[in-house]
This record gives sequence, structure tokens and C-alpha cells, in this order.
Amino acid sequence: MRILDRYIVRQFLLNFVILLVVFMLMLVLVDLVLELDEFLEGGDTRAKRFGGSKFWWTIVSVVDYNGPVLLLMYTLFSGLVVTAAMGFTFGNLTRNREVLGMLTGGISMYRVAAPILVVGILINLTSLPVKEFLIPMVKHKLLRTKGEVQFDTVAGESVHYSADANGNLISASELDAPNGMLKGGVRILEVDEWQRPTRLVTAEEAVWEAEGSRWALPHANASDHPLAVSDTSRLGEQIAHEKYYFATDLSPDILLTRQTAKFVQFLSLAELMSLLEMESARRFRSEIDFSMHGRFSMPLVQMLILLMAMPFFMLREAASAPLQAIKATALCTATWLAAIVLQHTGTIYLNAVAGAWLPVVFYLPVTAAVYTRMKT
Repeated sequence: MRILDRYIVRQFLLNFVILLVVFMLMLVLVDLVLELDEFLEGGDTRAKRFGGSKFWWTIVSVVDYNGPVLLLMYTLFSGLVVTAAMGFTFGNLTRNREVLGMLTGGISMYRVAAPILVVGILINLTSLPVKEFLIPMVKHKLLRTKGEVQFDTVAGESVHYSADANGNLISASELDAPNGMLKGGVRILEVDEWQRPTRLVTAEEAVWEAEGSRWALPHANASDHPLAVSDTSRLGEQIAHEKYYFATDLSPDILLTRQTAKFVQFLSLAELMSLLEMESARRFRSEIDFSMHGRFSMPLVQMLILLMAMPFFMLREAASAPLQAIKATALCTATWLAAIVLQHTGTIYLNAVAGAWLPVVFYLPVTAAVYTRMKT
């Protein structure tokens, strides 16, 4: 790497880090000011549960809640922060007459932009490992509301006779997805190929065993003649089981996805591929396909936005820096929002895969046209 490249990259990375830290701190501070009562309540609850200072546990609540959110925000807005860092870098180079010196020395504007472009692309690509490895580790935390900051993970909701691929029904008072458990009044109604009830299994809890794709119900009772499920007095003879196994593809992830479809956005590619193999997840095929392809298409969209914004700052002639910054900001904001609209429009009228890649198809010729008209 030449001295010029190292100098430009150092300036660019410094601007990126400063802007990223400021952006993240602003998000945390705004959230803290608006939801201070919830964080204080969360700190108080944790202090009573674990002991210690309420102030300390309030800080823990803030970090525990906003940490996963900031990871998600990074994957969404890192591209815009890269573009802003590019603008500040070129602004500094122009203001210090360094661009003029490079042009006088016969260096093309493309050559000046090359190190920023390469490093910017690499930064945009960091969103892929974040989505693949870090976000899946905190996926259940991301489902929490502000009222659940006192919990380490999302609070469980009840399951109301959710059907698996064979028509068997599962019900429970609480789904503890992070621990792979069903708690409180677990009821499983098994049916035959004609969808007629053949067995009712009840237990206080059930544990998901991924290796065998089954729910294990300790101390379960099973009745082979559930003619009137709502009236337990009319059930057939109940047989006690030390541990009853119910094979199904209705995993905790599928149950949680049925409660909140956005859950698929936080899964890794391996987990998404595993869901696609399950018959019970067919109704979420569109969301899964969009999540899989969208995590690759959005970094490309952010790179194209960076390329479209560069010509506003790569100028041979003197120009108003504030005016160019305003134009670039308007362009980046409009194209970023348009990409979201194009994706959702394509999902509605075409399919999930086409919707995920539609902004890339639209922006590629636009970016090429912008660069063919740029004076270097």
C-alpha cells in the first residue's frame, strides 16, 4: 500500500469510527431519555433478584437491552455511516487543498477514490458476519419490548393448539423458546391420517430435543380415546409415562415465528436452511427467502449508494461544500428509502427473491450512468 493510500485510508477510518460512535451514542441516549422509567424499573427488578446496587443493575439493563439493538442498527445503517465518512474525508482533503495537489501531480480522481472505495466495501461486508454469528446469539433478546428490559430474554407467550405438518395440535401456557421448553398445562392432541383425534397427552412441561426432532414430556399422562377433549371426565383411561416423546417438526423456532414473523430476520443461514426443510414452516417461506437473500443484497445496495454519492465530492473545480453535502445527503436518504420500498413492492407483486434483489437491478445502471459523466 502506497503512502497516499495509507494516508487516505487512515483519514477515512478515523471519520468512520467517530461517526459510528456518535450515531450509536445518540441512539442509546435518545432511547434512555424516552424510556428511562422502564430501565429504572428493570434495574430495580434485577437488584431485588440478584442483590446489589440499583444504579449498577440499571446500567446493566441499558447495556443488555441496547447492545443487541446496536448490533442490528449496525447492519442497517453502517452503509450510510460509510457514505458520510467518505463525504467528510473528501471534504477535508478538498479544504486542505490536498486534492488540488494530487490533480496537479497527475493523479486521477479515480485513483484518489480507490482506497476509500475498497475499505468502504470491506466495512459494508462486515454486516454479513454480524448477521450470521453475532445477531443469532442475541436473537431472543431482540424480540423484547421496553417493558421486558428486566428479563434476560423475551417473555414467553402462550401456545394455542398450534398445528404441525401432520395436523397434530400443541398447546401450552408459556413458550420458553430460548431454553427450548413449553411450560404450564402442556397438551398434545395427536390425530390420524383422517385428522381424527387418537390420543391426548398432558404434562406440566415439555423439552425440545433437536437431535431427534421431538418434544420430551416428563411425567406425562396419555389417553388413547380423547372423544371430548374439553371434558377430561369423558376421556378414556389415562396411562402415566415417565417420559413421553412426541416426534414433530414443530420446533420452538417455528412456534416463535408463528407468534412474531420478524424472528426469521435474526436467524443464521444454517438456521434458515433448517427451517426450510420443515413442512410446518412452509407458510413462512416468503419471509425466510427474503431474509436469506436480503442479507446479501442490502450490502450491495449500500455499496451502490456509496458510489452514487462519491461524485458530489470528487470535483476538480471549486464548489460549495455545504451545498454538495446537502445534495449527497438528499440522494443517500432517498435511495436508501427507495430501496426499502422497492424490496417490499417486489415482494408483494413478484416474489421474495426478486424483491430482495430489485434495488440492485435498478441502481446498477444508475450508478454506471453517474460515473460515465464524472470528470476525473
